[in-house]
Amino acid sequence: GALSNNVGALAGWIAGGQHIKPGNRMPAFDHLSGPELRAVAGYLDGLK
Repeated sequence: GALSNNVGALAGWIAGGQHIKPGNRMPAFDHLSGPELRAVAGYLDGLK
């Protein structure tokens, strides 16, 4: 893929995927705070 597979990249995708891949169908979760974004990204990272 175009992104590194790490928590920081996941957090960026969750917060604003349109900046990374315009036209994707995932809504931005830019209303989440930094700690909330890292928590969600950490959870998703742990699923692999």
